[in-house]
Amino acid sequence: MNFSALIFFFTGANDFYRLDDNKHDNTDMKAKHLLTTTLLTALMMGGSMSPLHAQEAAPVTATCADDFTAAAYLPAELDSFITINAAGIMELAKKTGLPEEQIPAELSAIESVAMGLPVGWEHLYDAYAQIAALVYQAIVKESIQNTWANMADAAIAPILQQVATKVGNPALTIVETLNSISQPAYAVMRVKPGQEQLLSDISVKLAHEISHLEVIAPPGCEPYRANGWSGVSINIAAVAEHEPIPAEYKEGLKQLKTFYFVYRVEGNVLIFALCDDTAKLKVCTSAAESILSTPKADFMQGMEPHRALVAGSIAPALLNSIRNIPLTALNDAVAPIRDSLNRIATECPQMQAEMKSGAASLQQIVTELSKLLPANNSPFTFTAWHDGDLHLAMESDACGESFTTATVNTTGKEDAAVYLYGSTVNTPNLPNLDTTINCVFDVVNTFAYTLPAEEQREVLMQLGSARMVYAMLPGMLAPVKQMVDSLGNGWCVTMGYSADESADEPYVGLSINVADRVGLATGWKGTLNTITGVIGMVAPEDADLLQNLIAEVEEKPLTATATMYGHNQCPAAVVLSDSELVIGSDFRYAGKIAAQPQQESICGIKMGFRLAPFLQYNIPQQRTTDAAGVHALIYKGCCEHILSIVTGGTLYLTEEDGKTKLKVDITTPGLR
Repeated sequence: MNFSALIFFFTGANDFYRLDDNKHDNTDMKAKHLLTTTLLTALMMGGSMSPLHAQEAAPVTATCADDFTAAAYLPAELDSFITINAAGIMELAKKTGLPEEQIPAELSAIESVAMGLPVGWEHLYDAYAQIAALVYQAIVKESIQNTWANMADAAIAPILQQVATKVGNPALTIVETLNSISQPAYAVMRVKPGQEQLLSDISVKLAHEISHLEVIAPPGCEPYRANGWSGVSINIAAVAEHEPIPAEYKEGLKQLKTFYFVYRVEGNVLIFALCDDTAKLKVCTSAAESILSTPKADFMQGMEPHRALVAGSIAPALLNSIRNIPLTALNDAVAPIRDSLNRIATECPQMQAEMKSGAASLQQIVTELSKLLPANNSPFTFTAWHDGDLHLAMESDACGESFTTATVNTTGKEDAAVYLYGSTVNTPNLPNLDTTINCVFDVVNTFAYTLPAEEQREVLMQLGSARMVYAMLPGMLAPVKQMVDSLGNGWCVTMGYSADESADEPYVGLSINVADRVGLATGWKGTLNTITGVIGMVAPEDADLLQNLIAEVEEKPLTATATMYGHNQCPAAVVLSDSELVIGSDFRYAGKIAAQPQQESICGIKMGFRLAPFLQYNIPQQRTTDAAGVHALIYKGCCEHILSIVTGGTLYLTEEDGKTKLKVDITTPGLR
């Protein structure tokens, strides 16, 4: 039985909010259980939080405390939190599809909900990575002992079959992680004045469920009442003792300390807590004592002009733990291979150089890949509000990256179903490609030396060919590099559907800034020559066909500086000017972009969408006498329902002062 199951059981999922036993209507009960689902989801989301760095106290504004009253009961010592107010709860309920009149009174009685987590919870993600690594280690170890050993040289096979990389006990990993969590986590629900009866009813239900623990709960779940808190103590070792799990796991779980899941009512506030010692629990008496009085809540100050819904902050430790899951798993998974190579090097001195080199290259590949996942040093914060439309703002560490500033041609974006434009990243975090590829070659070379002589010669010959091709690539790709270097740092993509132009397919247009027109044209010609030469070596007849197609491309002056290139059998076209390269799936649209430029300056990436043309494209004929007609009516109904909730929106990603900022605005007529 896991923690999720225990919490679900403890909240009395069967009839937790069945406050009126005379009502049995399924729709009504679905609505009543929405509160249960919301609270449980909130508690589960707690597992996704982790601590921020220690910060000094800062004044709290009345706005934060007034909008998110439950958050005022989260102790200042907490480091990550999420809170949703009454408006947010009601919008969440509406988005489930319930008509407003069916939303239960219990839900509308809630003023706000908040969850907060302390130091240590981010280690749960470290445990996930370690457990994944243990699984991969076992798989890799078995592969080494069987597949690789069967393919290896007779002198090496016994060594590979005896590989004994230690694979740990996942239960011990979980135990160590959970035992490292020493501070309490909280979930708070505050009801509106005059709605205290709801908390009384919940308390009665909770007390009723707790009183029956000895009858319905497994050993290890015991009633608890002390220090003003009521709830249940959870001894996982005792619970696991009666579960069908391996004995070695049960032995590991015996080291896990007891946890307490408890609650208390303070006026119109219901507080839940998960801890290892209820003496550590704290109840705030004012917002000045809470997390709202710290800089962790500073990002909420700008919410005053808006109709706030949700706010939250997730700490760098959590972000880095999530980021490190695949990297940790990969690093630990290759450990058996490194151990195998080093063991071969020790027992076969004549192969020491190759084996040591391969082990080092294998680790270097992991190191290079880690550059794709730079560490976060600041929290991830998010806020949501609505003022007729729905808005979401998120902010996090830019991890050393930044955008250039560019002027782009956004012609057509007003009419497009989807548009995306922006500037390039100035300092991308990327691995060294040349180093990585050479390390791969080295690993393959090492593997070849473990094979019997005949297989070894075959692999080394193919590896030699691959190295030769790679050595030729810089020269072959030089024209391509010249093209890329000749482009600017701004771009725009639009996609839409022009029924007024009798178009049968959606159009796509791409506009890219040009820094060096001559260099771009020269690079393009060189690229074509390279492609033709490579094809000529493989299939000369295809090379001739390509040359003929190129010769048939027509040039058409579009403006004083712009020329359109196209083929009479292809609707697509390319336009090149001194400042811009335009590629369009429809020559009319490509010409429109180049001939009527609409300039906009941007530092970042911006996206917009309109659902109506996107949904209505390719809609079937609305016949009503056959299956196709029925499908058409269903499709139309679905489109109308979607458009009644969301009609479009914009997304803007930028970087300011070392922070990545994302703002999303959704047009939602359903909120108006």
